[in-house]
Parts: sequence; structure tokens; C-alpha cells
Amino acid sequence: MTLNQRIDGVLDLVSAGADRSGSADFEASSNIYAALALGRLFWPDLETVGGAVFVILHDGDARQVENRISARECSAVRNMDWGAFVESFNRFEVRHLFRAWPGFPEVLSQAEFLLAETLVETWSAKLAASFVDREFSVSIEEPVSEEGPCVLVSQISPALVAPAGWAG
Repeated sequence: MTLNQRIDGVLDLVSAGADRSGSADFEASSNIYAALALGRLFWPDLETVGGAVFVILHDGDARQVENRISARECSAVRNMDWGAFVESFNRFEVRHLFRAWPGFPEVLSQAEFLLAETLVETWSAKLAASFVDREFSVSIEEPVSEEGPCVLVSQISPALVAPAGWAG
């Protein structure tokens, strides 16, 4: 069963009684502005800071990375190695991507995993298209915590090199 077919199964359960005609029903259940806002989630900006690639979902995320790098002497990241620092920004808890979750607790976990799988596919494509000279791993973090799935983006090659002055 394809990812879209599994998504349709969940959407059919949560829209029982509504007039749905399959996965193309996004045109009836949303609008162009919601699609534009979600476009940033599925095809995020990518920013290179200190030679590392960061997935940017919100305006200001790149600035936050730069601020934490420059303020590291007085922060909790003081002793963190560069790879762990980059990973801390490129780890996304699906459950915390949205401020509100509608009901349907019976399919919430399944929906979270389907969204995580979708992000793995789209973010992998974005990274491959944007950085043809680098290899990345985009995966669902194992083991899955009680907080649900997390999507983790890691650079495989070339190996990350800490910027000058970083001694974690």
C-alpha cells in the first residue's frame, strides 16, 4: 500500500460522514493560504551555517542558530560537539510541529507516523536537489519515544567539520 493510500485510510476515518472523494479532497477541506503555509513544512528553507545545513521551518530559525553559536560560551551547548549541536536543530518532534491537534485519538499515532514518513520523503528530495555534493540521512528517529516520532536530518558526507573556535 502506498503512503498516499495509507494517508487516505486515516483521512477516511477522521472524516466519516463527510463527503470525501479520496486524497484529492484537499481542495474542499483547505484553501490556498493554508497550502502556502504548509508548503514551508513540506519544502523547507535550508540554511548553511558554519558549514552545516540546517532545516528552517520558521522565519527566524537561521538567526536562532547563529545566535546560539555566537553565545555558546555562556550556554548549555558549551561542551556539545558540533555534530550534536547541528543534530539538536535538525531534530523535529512531529507532535510539536502544530499548536493544535483535532480529536481522533484513535488514529493520532498513525497520523503522526504518516506525517513523519511524508516529511522524510519530501525533505530527502529537497536536500538532494539543493546540495548535490552532499549526502544526507533523513529518518524517523529510533527508538520512538513516548512523545511520538521525530524526524532527524543528518549529514553523512562529507563529514561535518566544526567551525573555527568550536571546541566541544
